[in-house]
Amino acid sequence: MPLPAKLLLWSPWLVFFLINLVFVGVTLALLLILRLCSHYQVRQRHNDVASAVFNRAGAIHGIILAFVVIVLWQQYDKAYEDALKEGTEARELYRDLCLYPNQHQVQGGLQALKVFARLVVEDEYPAMKKMEASPATEQAMNVLWAQTLKINPQTPQEQVLYTKIIRTLESLSKLRGQRLIEMESSLPPMIWAALIAGSLVILFFATLFGAEKWWWHVLLTSMLAIIIATTYFLIIELDYPFMGGISVEPASYQMLLETINEK
Repeated sequence: MPLPAKLLLWSPWLVFFLINLVFVGVTLALLLILRLCSHYQVRQRHNDVASAVFNRAGAIHGIILAFVVIVLWQQYDKAYEDALKEGTEARELYRDLCLYPNQHQVQGGLQALKVFARLVVEDEYPAMKKMEASPATEQAMNVLWAQTLKINPQTPQEQVLYTKIIRTLESLSKLRGQRLIEMESSLPPMIWAALIAGSLVILFFATLFGAEKWWWHVLLTSMLAIIIATTYFLIIELDYPFMGGISVEPASYQMLLETINEK
């Protein structure tokens, strides 16, 4: 499991605090080293040049971070919509099975769908929060397919409805497969390395300025470090849509189980 995913196993507030602690700590360490190695008046004479370079570098890095956050938000939103569609397809399948004229033939499918939906909510989604698979849910899906294929339509009406049932089940299986793929998708290590390297350069630039008051320089660089750390916290949270504090939940499946239990 990648390190960012491991962090999501902890409390979101703890992760937020640790990320900020690391960035602020690194910034203050750089600031202290520069203060010991170079007098602030020496660096103050080059503030104009450093400021020009810092503004351009900061703008470029800010655009890159914003682009990454936007892309990850779009991926998170897609995962959320796909999860809703998957649950909607499961509810549609349940409705079609309930409307099938020969209820004796679909009892096995209805029971299999109920077991599958319960395992998705109680086993698969909790497993996905740890980036793990759910063999029981996979087996339940296979049973659902087997029970559905046992249906033998006898009339034109049953044939039309059975065709729709198979089509809905295929869509449900496809959406579930996409969900499992989205669970493991994440930023490549090279992108992480580039982002972190860029952030460290920006923080180093911030410490190069010469400021007469030490506490003022500490305050400004710490605020910059907190802003960057907060962006990284968002990136980590959005990178894994089924983990962390803003993880996608099986709301549609829960609604399906409520509907089944009411009958």
